[in-house]
Amino acid sequence: MSFGYEHNVNEDCEAEEFLKYIPTLAKPLKAPQSLEGAKTSIRAGSDVDSSSDNCSVISADDFYQTQNHIYDTSGLNSEDDFPVADISTCSENSLFPASPVKRDFFTMESEHIMDRINKSNAADKVTSSSKRQFKRNRDSLAKQFLHILNMEVFQGKLTECILDNEILVMWSKSFNTTAGRATLKRPRSKSNLIQHVHAYVELSEKVVDCEYRLYNTLAHESCHLACWLIDREMQSPHGACFKAWAKRLMNKFPSIEITSKHNYDIDYKYKWLCINEACNKLYQRHSKSVDPKRHVCALCTSRLVQIAPVARILNPFQLYMKENMARIKRHYPMLSHKELMNKVASEYRQTVSTQPRRPGSPGYLNVTQKLDDLSLKYK
Repeated sequence: MSFGYEHNVNEDCEAEEFLKYIPTLAKPLKAPQSLEGAKTSIRAGSDVDSSSDNCSVISADDFYQTQNHIYDTSGLNSEDDFPVADISTCSENSLFPASPVKRDFFTMESEHIMDRINKSNAADKVTSSSKRQFKRNRDSLAKQFLHILNMEVFQGKLTECILDNEILVMWSKSFNTTAGRATLKRPRSKSNLIQHVHAYVELSEKVVDCEYRLYNTLAHESCHLACWLIDREMQSPHGACFKAWAKRLMNKFPSIEITSKHNYDIDYKYKWLCINEACNKLYQRHSKSVDPKRHVCALCTSRLVQIAPVARILNPFQLYMKENMARIKRHYPMLSHKELMNKVASEYRQTVSTQPRRPGSPGYLNVTQKLDDLSLKYK
């Protein structure tokens, strides 16, 4: 870090005298009694470059009482005539540049978010890895995008009547087909004359699984909040007021599309298909709530077959455990899970050892076939 100081030198002054003067800028000097407590934080081990006009200061924090050279218009040119001052106050002087101000978080990220918004596309392929990455970044992306909408589209009026001037974003696991929902909630305290409210935007974890859907859903819900908070329009949720804000927002962000209802292709984990070729009705669920043994097609009452994920084929031990685990739990309620598994395994071994093995069953040895193979081998 370098501190630059100005020093007026006549044109007739030789360069050698000026270079001799530069090291005195960082020279520790005893402060007068009037400013004995004035200290400034200078790093120890200062390295002065005699070939430069700047004094470079490097190393760890130590406190020195240093001389600060401030230009005085009263004509004081002697080095002893300059008072000692704190360098931290030099930024307030017009001759010294002010220290850089820390940029706001949203200002630093606005250009980056704008690029992500413009590049987001409905045709982007959503994979399992992209879903995991989106889940890690979705909170910060939502917060930054709402701030940009408030400043660029709503001119900061969206958060004026909201407590803490922030729209809260929450993620819901109960929304199966709904992408998002905006909510206003009044606080219980009635001390404030001006009524402020809490504003929430709930997003579905099962539907909003990429950046494109995140930006479109937040834009849709922000238009609802603008109608309620700015225009005081509580009726006709998708009426003229909503469409006016949506048109204004889409003009600002051409890559965003706001409609009354979304047409997202929801990724369901479980799928069942009707076996009737004339019907072929597809049933999709987020959980395994359809049992083909109990449920049939609602249109033609035909049988259903699970097509995703592919049903796992159970081995004989798993089938035995599925059929007898409930009975063993009732007989031995005090046993732990490990002890129950040992009990099921011992009973299964006893059952297999007592039952005769049928041809084609696992472990069955056809002696006649084995002898025939041996005879063919040694002919």
